[in-house]
Amino acid sequence: MLNSIQFPDDGRYLSGQEYEPVQFYMEALTQSKRLDLLLGYFSSSAISVLAVGFAKFLSNGGAVRMVINHILSEQDKSAVLKGETGNVLDFSSLLNDFDALKKTLNNQEKHFFECLAWLIKSKKIQIKVIKPKKDGIAHYKSGVFYDGSNELGFDASCNFTASGLINNLEILNIDCA
Repeated sequence: MLNSIQFPDDGRYLSGQEYEPVQFYMEALTQSKRLDLLLGYFSSSAISVLAVGFAKFLSNGGAVRMVINHILSEQDKSAVLKGETGNVLDFSSLLNDFDALKKTLNNQEKHFFECLAWLIKSKKIQIKVIKPKKDGIAHYKSGVFYDGSNELGFDASCNFTASGLINNLEILNIDCA
């Protein structure tokens, strides 16, 4: 459960400190059943960085809903489109095999993107792409984790990308509801 996580006293996760944003995502994913994200940049590379947490989250019946901006890599765009409209391979057996799911999510090769398309098709990952009517991009970075009885909200500076989670200097603030 989310209330079992040891959070920093000040509610802040800072890159290069004892409590880092990537640690927050990893711990919260393993204790949650749903994640709602309002994002700027999204890259499936974040799922690979968080493969252990995502595998546990999905194995526990978790589902994620994301609102993201329209700027995606070609591989991510292809996986999203295939998941929404195409014929995808069935990866449902992976949900019962934590190690196999973790291995698939950890390696961004063809099998990973096929699995991503299946997760989208099966509504385990729901993605809504938005583009402002005027100039600019959607650049939010906030979300809410749910474990069934507890909510944990957060606002962050980091994009949901591998670089945003592990390379950049970022801050993430939590709000326990």
